[in-house]
Amino acid sequence: MYHLQPRRRKLLFAGVIAVSTICAQYTTLLMAHEDTGEEVQEVERQIANWNDAETVGLVQYLYEHRSEGSGNGNFKAQTLNNAAKSIATLRSMGPVKSGKMVRTKWTSVCYLTPLQCIFVLIRDPSAKTYL
Repeated sequence: MYHLQPRRRKLLFAGVIAVSTICAQYTTLLMAHEDTGEEVQEVERQIANWNDAETVGLVQYLYEHRSEGSGNGNFKAQTLNNAAKSIATLRSMGPVKSGKMVRTKWTSVCYLTPLQCIFVLIRDPSAKTYL
């Protein structure tokens, strides 16, 4: 029978424990994903393509409903969902926009503060440098 040196035996044991731990964690992760039963909606998987009319319509809607926003320019989910509904008729490509897509677009519309961005776009909707 072949005997390992004590040092090599410890290394082999540590390796077996590490591999076993990783397998157990991976199995737990797989089971957790199966148990949730939540599937991502097809709309959320698609990439939102925004045309200029949708972007300007979004900014105008949020400007008109600025009282529903917080002082730092963020809006609640309900306001963003309503904004998505209001610009649905302006869509020319891509999926119908969701509230999550609207939030993402709103945070990327310009590098100014949200309130400054609204005023720039309302005064000059052709200000493409901010879109």
